[in-house]
Amino acid sequence: MEIFKVDFYKKEDGTKPVGQFIRGLDVKMKAKVVANMHLLEEYGNMAREPLSKELDEGIITRERRPVLMSDLQELTDELMQDSEFAKEYEAIQPEVNITRAILEARINAGMTQVELSEKSGISQADISRLEKGTRNPSLNLLKRLAEAMDSTLNIEFIPNKSTVNN
Repeated sequence: MEIFKVDFYKKEDGTKPVGQFIRGLDVKMKAKVVANMHLLEEYGNMAREPLSKELDEGIITRERRPVLMSDLQELTDELMQDSEFAKEYEAIQPEVNITRAILEARINAGMTQVELSEKSGISQADISRLEKGTRNPSLNLLKRLAEAMDSTLNIEFIPNKSTVNN
């Protein structure tokens, strides 16, 4: 799978307006934007709109990992130093993991959103909402998606490292 690198536009004075904009968001929105940008970096144009709307315009370049740290990773590392952001970012990871799992399963099944919609009976708009993290799926909906992608749904609880007994 192709991997993308998210780098921000840099003005002549060295400032990066996108980074400045993200830093100015409230902590919840900042965490969501950064998480979605990481999905974009991971899945590129396979993520579909709106995450990948501008990819065909050449705004994001394709590179294979390993690559030098992206501007996005540098920004994430900086923001993670703020305990409020780190807490919020970690709090949304279960939703991000569901989004990632749906995207990855669809891509691995070689299906478009439209094909998945036709096979599952779930509207393409709802699949898009699931893949951009603006809709929380029910267990029934996840089962329908899994069946349509000829997959098995597996949900697991993984103990936190701090609570594992040795």
